[in-house]
Amino acid sequence: MVNKFISFFYRKDTELEETISKIISKSPEDIPVLNIIMDDNPIATLFYDGDEEKYGLIYRKRYKDYKGLLPLNIDWPKNEPIKIGEPYYSPELWYPFSARVPNKNRNDCIEKLKEHNLTLDDNPLKILACIGRVSIANRWKLEPLHS
Repeated sequence: MVNKFISFFYRKDTELEETISKIISKSPEDIPVLNIIMDDNPIATLFYDGDEEKYGLIYRKRYKDYKGLLPLNIDWPKNEPIKIGEPYYSPELWYPFSARVPNKNRNDCIEKLKEHNLTLDDNPLKILACIGRVSIANRWKLEPLHS
């Protein structure tokens, strides 16, 4: 009985990962896919859908482990539950992420971008992968899916 139970959840996890992989495969190769990490656990994945020309966000099962954590797509109605494995899209990068993109007055960040052949005109996900991984304002961090 225990083996059937474990097999059921393993199959569900595998199906979820396959669904996520299929969805994020629409991200252009030169734009990183970023995992949102809490305590070394991926709770969501942020990507750019090249076909739709929109940002995408997919919550993972571990998101539900963090009670009280507000949705990362802050435009989501507070009384509606987040759906795990369902993609959410926006033509604009959601605020918790866009807030990590530095402004042109941050010379230290501009220099770091230059070291990686990037500018503030590049896709924000490229910038976040380079210099926006950690913020003192949020307890989650960003990590490229494939480093």
